[in-house]
Amino acid sequence: MTINKVSIAYHADVMAQVSAQAKKDLKDSYWLGLTTPKWLELMPLGITKGSGLQALTELLHIPMANVMAFGDGENDIEMLQAVGCGVAMGNASDDVKAVATDICPRVDEEGITQYCRKHHLV
Repeated sequence: MTINKVSIAYHADVMAQVSAQAKKDLKDSYWLGLTTPKWLELMPLGITKGSGLQALTELLHIPMANVMAFGDGENDIEMLQAVGCGVAMGNASDDVKAVATDICPRVDEEGITQYCRKHHLV
C-alpha cells in the first residue's frame, strides 16, 4: 500500500511547533505544510495540488496559462504558481499571497464569488 497523504490536526500552538520540526526532519522526503493553523499535511515530494492540476490539464489539453486557481493554505502555493492566474484568498498567509497574481476577499466573505463577479467570470 502506498500512502500519498497524511493529515494531522491539533491545537494551533502545538501544530506550529510540530510543523517547524517536521519540516526540518522530513524536508528531503516529504512536502509539509500547514493548510490551516491547526492542520498539517505531509505528502511525498512531487505530489501537490499543482502537480495534480498539471496532470489534469494535460489530460484535458488545456494550457496551464489558461487556468485560474484560488487558494489560502501552504498546500496551495505550488498550484497558484503553476497556473496562469493564481488568486490568494484574503485570509491567506503572507507566504501564499506573495506567490499569487491577485488577491480576492476572504473565504468567509464569499471571496471567490465576489472575484468572479467583479471580473465578469459569472
